Amino acid sequence: LQGNAEISDIDGSWGIEKFELASSQTSLYKIAMQGGYDDLKNNNLINIHVNLEIDDPAALGTALGVKLPAMKTYRGQGHLTNNNDVIVYKGVMTVGKSASTTTLHGHTRRGKPTLSGDFSVPLLDLTDFGFLLEEEADAEILATPEPSAEDNLFSSEPMPVGFLNDLDLDLEINIDEIESYGKASIDSVVGHINLKNGVLKVDPLRFVYASGNMDVIFNLQATEMPAYTLKVVADDLILGPMLAQAEKNTAIDGRTNILLDLTSSGQSAHQLASSLNGRINIEFENARIPKLYADYLSVDVFGWALSTSTGEKYVNLNCVVADFTADKGELKSKVLLADGPNLSLGGRLDLDLRNETIDAVILPKQKRRLFSQINPVSLSGPIRKPRVVAVPAKAAIQEIGMLALSPTI
Repeated sequence: LQGNAEISDIDGSWGIEKFELASSQTSLYKIAMQGGYDDLKNNNLINIHVNLEIDDPAALGTALGVKLPAMKTYRGQGHLTNNNDVIVYKGVMTVGKSASTTTLHGHTRRGKPTLSGDFSVPLLDLTDFGFLLEEEADAEILATPEPSAEDNLFSSEPMPVGFLNDLDLDLEINIDEIESYGKASIDSVVGHINLKNGVLKVDPLRFVYASGNMDVIFNLQATEMPAYTLKVVADDLILGPMLAQAEKNTAIDGRTNILLDLTSSGQSAHQLASSLNGRINIEFENARIPKLYADYLSVDVFGWALSTSTGEKYVNLNCVVADFTADKGELKSKVLLADGPNLSLGGRLDLDLRNETIDAVILPKQKRRLFSQINPVSLSGPIRKPRVVAVPAKAAIQEIGMLALSPTI
């Protein structure tokens, strides 16, 4: 940055009467700042205007050592004033065709800002933020999953949340329209974020789509041992294309019903997983998964269960029901059933998130005599690399119990 400033105490208090700053010697971004900071001692009389342009955000991220998606060109400008502890901020941001406005008002009390306002987006185009078109994401899903270099599933690195004690915030969120160019069409998003005395509440956050709604409630207490609460209810959600943007080897397609009611506490992802409590209920209808996942398990029981309806790349499930309870990081299935055109599956699945281990038995139930020789499957050991073996049917039925007698879904 290069620029100039006028500093004086002409009014009895040292301050920056006027300044101008601009970026130089880089093509990664353009920034221009101007304004004044007249009362440095009392942190008052602030008037600052900022313009920022980033033609290639991903390239800037690479230069900073941060991996960013292939976002479109960023343009933003903001104006901040603080006069007698009254704070006003107005900002406009565009990324490609997507635009947003932010308005905040508030005050400073004992050095702590208290702000309220709204964040509005008339149109959010997901491709502007590096989201792939569905056919592009579909091609990436079919890539063979690469082994992770991480030793543990959940990181033990502390997650910083203490900054939530540094300000209070009350913010309304309104996204009028979301363009995704495919099946995962979300019509709008509305939400309310409240942060006070280190307690963050997102209640509600509602996603509205053609076939229903998804409601999310999230609480975080940024205490010495942070405490989390998450509740999610969704009906007929087309989840797969959205998950594929975050994790390219996502195996979910079709319509999804979700019920999550979870609590946990901890300073890291591993501590949160180890203290997880609550319920997880997920149902899939007309699910489609990449066929490579059947091969990945090293046993063909899933391949028998599923149809070859969409060629060799995918197989289908008519229905999947998974209902889990969580108690101090131990997840146990109450119901685990799947139904395909040729075979149904019942099973038991226990996950120890603290030790990151799995103990599961999956029992195929034939629909035709052709499949009478299929053996049940046992999975055990580390979640990342479980041992998968065929087991005798009698032993599997004893493991699963009454689920083995459940009717076809």
